Amino acid sequence: MNNYPLYIAPAALITNNKGHYLMLQRSHHSKVNAGKWDMSGGKPEPGETLNQALIREVREETGLTITNIGSLLGTAELLLSDKRIIYLIFECIADSDAVTISSEHEAFRWVKKNEIKNLDLAPQFIPFFDAFVVKS
Repeated sequence: MNNYPLYIAPAALITNNKGHYLMLQRSHHSKVNAGKWDMSGGKPEPGETLNQALIREVREETGLTITNIGSLLGTAELLLSDKRIIYLIFECIADSDAVTISSEHEAFRWVKKNEIKNLDLAPQFIPFFDAFVVKS
């Protein structure tokens, strides 16, 4: 057991009207998982609910507005040298598919479900996507 601070962070698995999923490539200058593919999301700011944090993070990272936060699809865990982050992954629908990424990311793709595992995913999300892709 460790005594690292624990953070809960919502993550958005965003779908468009074609049934494709938005994946973001982290900046190669990122301190964690540089160049790896993941989803929009992040830790809540003081006083924010998980939903508020998710809506804010998606807007900041993609320029999209969440129009529907759906069910909890699963979780992921990241253990760093100074903290532990538990991701709660929610199915989300955005207002459009016109993405404008922030400096945290350097690329984005709308991909089919069976294409997600072809990406060089951030390691903490691999178990989630292993299970998600095989679900019908």
